[in-house]
Amino acid sequence: MEELKAEGKVSPEAFLCHWEEALRLSDDLARQKECNGPSRVTKERWWELLEVLFPARWEQLEGAEIFMMPECITSTLYTFGVRIGEDYFSMCREVE
Repeated sequence: MEELKAEGKVSPEAFLCHWEEALRLSDDLARQKECNGPSRVTKERWWELLEVLFPARWEQLEGAEIFMMPECITSTLYTFGVRIGEDYFSMCREVE
């Protein structure tokens, strides 16, 4: 690994670890980057999220609607679309 770093073939921050640790680190990084609470989106963006792939989950509750995109961000993180009345949001949540 040090030789590859010296030759500039890998990042200086690169390191070797077990697969399980790599998954945990990847999930942690994505959680920090993506899961910052709900983000307001346009109606068009919300519909784009809904229609790009058939939702894995889709629920309607008293004036609210929520769906989960079937494609994960990482092994346990998923994007959700939320509509409350005429307000539209997207958010990231962990699903085990």
